[in-house]
Amino acid sequence: MGRIRGTTYILTAKDFPERNFSGGRQYGLLPEVAKLIPELAVLYADGYYALYYTKLIPMLTKAIKEATAR
Repeated sequence: MGRIRGTTYILTAKDFPERNFSGGRQYGLLPEVAKLIPELAVLYADGYYALYYTKLIPMLTKAIKEATAR
């Protein structure tokens, strides 16, 4: 699956009022995941990406099983 790196960041909801973000500290994956697994990403017309985190769960589950089976 390649290297997927997590990150934390402060989201300023007031900068994106149309998206109804909650703001504050957020946890996510760095944008490289869109290049590694394009099926997880959607690119909006304004140039911002969003990830379908729920689609990542089966992949992570499989990776954990494979790692612990060794």
